[in-house]
Formats: sequence, C-alpha cells, structure tokens
Amino acid sequence: MPLEDALQEIEGVRVECGSEDWDGYGAAHISGESYFESIRFLKLIPKNIPYPSMGAEPDGQITLEWYKDRRCCFSVSVGKEKLAYAGLFGQESEHGEVPFRDEIPKVILDLISRVYN
Repeated sequence: MPLEDALQEIEGVRVECGSEDWDGYGAAHISGESYFESIRFLKLIPKNIPYPSMGAEPDGQITLEWYKDRRCCFSVSVGKEKLAYAGLFGQESEHGEVPFRDEIPKVILDLISRVYN
C-alpha cells in the first residue's frame, strides 16, 4: 500500500470515529494529537516495512496494527509524544511504552519486523 493510501485510511478512521460515543459504548473521539502523531509515524515508516491497518481505541487514540495471523501480530497506540505497544509472536509477547520524538524508536521497528520474519 502506498503512503497516500495509508493517509486516506487514517483520515477515514478520523472521520468515522471523530465524535464522542462513536462506538455506542461511550468511546472518546479521536484526539487531534493522536491523529497528527499517527500521520507523522506513517511518514517515518521505512520503505521495507509494510504500512499497518488502522483503527481507533475507546480512549481516543489511533492504533496501528501489523498482522500475520492470530499468534503473530503487533500493534502501536499513538498518543501525544508516546507510543504504547503490544505484540504476540507465537508463545512470546512484548509490550511497553516509549517516547515518540524525531524517529520511530528502534524497539518498535524491530518488533514490527518480527511479524514478517
């Protein structure tokens, strides 16, 4: 998927989940910080890594997901200047939170790569 398609997908998530209670269960609207930081994240993804699927979380953050199968997947929740992540790689799991500044942190790139290796 080209960057332009990824940016259109993230815009679709913003529109679809842009109002309070978008899920019928009290979800917060997509925050401006999460939306703009997600765009910045997408633009920093190296060319050798596929673009993720995108969705929204009830707390107003955008989630980016790389999925191979139900036992091999990785997601990143994009907040203001921070990335929360979780991944399942067979019997192993990884999770944590890292600052998001000028580049995608190496730990995130390494874990995305594990989905496809």
